[in-house]
Amino acid sequence: MGEKMLKFVIKKSRPLFMIFTVIFVISILCAANIKAHSPSGMKISYDMDEKTIDAEITHSVSNPNSHYVNKIEVKINDELYKTFEFSSQSGSSFTHKLDSVEASVGDEIEVKAICNQGGQMTRTLTVGEGNGESSDDESTPGFEILVFIVSLVTVVMLIRKRSKY
Repeated sequence: MGEKMLKFVIKKSRPLFMIFTVIFVISILCAANIKAHSPSGMKISYDMDEKTIDAEITHSVSNPNSHYVNKIEVKINDELYKTFEFSSQSGSSFTHKLDSVEASVGDEIEVKAICNQGGQMTRTLTVGEGNGESSDDESTPGFEILVFIVSLVTVVMLIRKRSKY
């Protein structure tokens, strides 16, 4: 009698086990990507009087000599204005200043920070709007939240299904 019950539970739980396994593998792959990540924050501003762009970039790393923002691209009105390349990072947060930038009210400035190990972050601002500063969206990417919720629901379902037998 016990053997039949065990075969029944295994047969009924197989789809749930497969879903859990796929979610587990995806979670492992996402965790492996933690080492190489995009910058976590960036605020850009344009000073019309000084004609400067300031890009404050946050990219927390354990070793800024091997994992760093290696390139910053600046575009004005969708045209590449200047590219900066780096071989290390001074700290987890730094400000890059670009002098002598001619921009008019209504021009769109885009700054892209690119990590040498993968990932990038882009911010844009329109000159003359919002005191010349971009907003820094600190929201968590939806995919990570979705994986967490699905994993949590799967574990709860497994526990509830197991407690029935």
